[in-house]
Amino acid sequence: MSLYAFPPIKFPSGVGVAPAALFVTLLIAAVVLIALPAAVVDERTGLATGGTEHPALVVGLSLALVAMWAYVALRRLIVTPIRLLRVDLESAVAGAGPEIRTSMNREVDRIADTVRGDFPEGRRRTVTSAAIFCLVGAVITSWVVLTPFAVSEGHVSEPALAGGAQEATDGAAAVVRHELESALSGLDAVAVGSTALTDPASTAARAVLTRPLFKGAYVLDADARTLASAGDGTATLTAVPRPGLSLLNSGGAEPHLVATSTLSDGRALVGQFDIRALNDHLRTPSSAITVVDTEMRTILKSSGYTAFEPLQGDDLRQAARRALDGAPTTSALPTRAPTVVTAAPIGYGDASATLRLVAVGAHDPSTALYASNPVKRTSAVVAGIAGVLALVLLTWTYISAIRPLRSLADHARAIAAVPAGGPTPTPVPPERLNETGAIAAALNHILARVLVWRAKADGEATSTDDETRVVSDPESFLAPTVVLRVTQRPTGPGSADELTRADTLLLERGPLMTVGR
Repeated sequence: MSLYAFPPIKFPSGVGVAPAALFVTLLIAAVVLIALPAAVVDERTGLATGGTEHPALVVGLSLALVAMWAYVALRRLIVTPIRLLRVDLESAVAGAGPEIRTSMNREVDRIADTVRGDFPEGRRRTVTSAAIFCLVGAVITSWVVLTPFAVSEGHVSEPALAGGAQEATDGAAAVVRHELESALSGLDAVAVGSTALTDPASTAARAVLTRPLFKGAYVLDADARTLASAGDGTATLTAVPRPGLSLLNSGGAEPHLVATSTLSDGRALVGQFDIRALNDHLRTPSSAITVVDTEMRTILKSSGYTAFEPLQGDDLRQAARRALDGAPTTSALPTRAPTVVTAAPIGYGDASATLRLVAVGAHDPSTALYASNPVKRTSAVVAGIAGVLALVLLTWTYISAIRPLRSLADHARAIAAVPAGGPTPTPVPPERLNETGAIAAALNHILARVLVWRAKADGEATSTDDETRVVSDPESFLAPTVVLRVTQRPTGPGSADELTRADTLLLERGPLMTVGR
């Protein structure tokens, strides 16, 4: 394809495809949000009243407005100026069009100024394509970020929220109980092994290897003397712990929580728990869980803490005592307190219950509301998908229209500098099958005519008796120019060789024509 051919656009809407797709995508997301239903429930009883509401109505309407604003902005400030410039350039190059129109788009206006040969001293009110792109992207991104906070809470059952908070604490207590009981069962299995009596060292090593929750293991005789040890245990054993689970200390750098199994000859196999590993099982994204003993001293916690520090907060301490007594533990209605406090005992009539430990949870009501509100979760998902698709379509707009237009604006400036002796720019291949490709082809026409005028002005093109020349007007790059033959080809910038490389020997107001060299 010649550098100066006008390529047909690939899609009917050309550079308008991506903005139109962006508008449709956001509009579909808005309809989905508006239509999201939620059953109205009694806040006290948690029973449905039979009504239906739309908590995401305002968010959906706001997205529809954002979609319309983004489409109008892209259409008015990017798509329409590019299309008008393409029409004006093709018509002007063909000699049948009106004057090149100005535009609010800075890159389009720069190209128009170059073609007209008009460079006003004062700056017109224009905006860059990149600024439009960034503004639209920022508005859409802000909407996506704010959507989860803007969806109405609706009618949420307080008992349901309290039940969800209690379930989280019960789950944490169950996890600790399971880990303690399973470690004790594993230790009992090692204690009855075939080498438990004959090889204390391998017995201790097996206890650590088979149960990673143990940081160390010891084999003790009846007088609490250590016969063998393995791992990195730090417990000080002055007496043989009772079988089962025990907390050996009430102060120090870390709690010494151990499991003990009795060997058949009276010796004991003791495994010391890794407190950090137990803490990891308490970590949850929505709640702060603390495990305390009967004296309200901290034994385990889901976040950083100091061992045996007193449990802070009267509501937390009261909930822990009620849990030890078997009473309900939710301290306040979720929507009326900054923190929902719950508690659950660890263990029920088993070895872990002898520790008398309690899991206390402090829950954020907003997190609980989000977890129990399907409309909020669905809105967040819809907003996220719409935001990702919007950014993809904006990127498409940038690649297909904005970036080529900025490059063409710089190319037009380089063409404008040629008559004044500036370097000759390389013609731009019209690679894209849209309006920017047609604009590139038109600028290549203009570049060729500028080179012809410069060659004539420098005295580098001569004519013979059978040659015809119509000299181009330096005030306009679209003035009529006809060159039938170039008889001299001096070297150097702006010479006839430049015309040869531009594939241009015959130029006129109309489609490009070439003749043999």
